[in-house]
Amino acid sequence: MSEQQKPKDYQELLRQGMAAYKANKPRTAHDLWKEAATINPYDEQVWQALLRVAKNDADRRVCLENILQLSPLNAQARQLMDKLERKQKLEASPKGGKPSKAKAAPSARVELGDLDDTPAPPPRRRYTFWRMLFFGMLLGVLAVGIAAGLFLMLQSGMIPGVNIKLGG
Repeated sequence: MSEQQKPKDYQELLRQGMAAYKANKPRTAHDLWKEAATINPYDEQVWQALLRVAKNDADRRVCLENILQLSPLNAQARQLMDKLERKQKLEASPKGGKPSKAKAAPSARVELGDLDDTPAPPPRRRYTFWRMLFFGMLLGVLAVGIAAGLFLMLQSGMIPGVNIKLGG
């Protein structure tokens, strides 16, 4: 595909990639989806498409990491990642048969052979329901405490010029 024929529209890249994939041209589909990922790395759809044509476990891992970063509740991606991690642990263990030649550091980001110039989305803050509930309750307790303290100060006359007496 020449430079002039390359579509620059993200949706068009996805469509043409899918057409190439269905026409059994995975390399063309990969190139189109890779370009789409450089345009919009924050769309889960492009990483799912690249996962279809990933050639090795390192490429699959990067695609799955990006999918899970964008959609932490994606059960299918979580299952695939767990399966991939189990497979890599088996290959890395001496009892698991053939030991792998190179072990990746657990905290290091795996670089892609074919996708290494595709930017990964930045980490997103994950505020869970429980965190939000905790901080909401903490804020509520703090507000009630401040209101009760002010009320008691007003009632006891600790604030000069203000004297409020209730019920009597």
